[in-house]
Amino acid sequence: MQSIKKMGRYTTMANTTKQYTIQVQLIRLRGDNPVPKSHTGTIEELTQAFSYTLLCGYSWDSRVNRNPKTIKSLVTNLNRAAAAKSTHYQAEYYSLVNCPGSTNRLPN
Repeated sequence: MQSIKKMGRYTTMANTTKQYTIQVQLIRLRGDNPVPKSHTGTIEELTQAFSYTLLCGYSWDSRVNRNPKTIKSLVTNLNRAAAAKSTHYQAEYYSLVNCPGSTNRLPN
């Protein structure tokens, strides 16, 4: 397995090429929940795409990690950030839809 230097840290080549899909479900109090949105990319791309959510969550709860290393850690920290910034009328829930090499996939 090759390793490359990225932003002063060494990462394995396998981690930078795996594609993951994270589903975002918006839950509203009045019940008109919109269709879930999906975002696909590598861990670095998804962390960049959700960087504002992680930053907002970190401003409310310092336990939110803004630079998670694994996909499970990213999903956990996104849910922690969403819980920290949620309102009484609306909340977000993040889930991992597909994980390469795993059988935990949601039906279409």
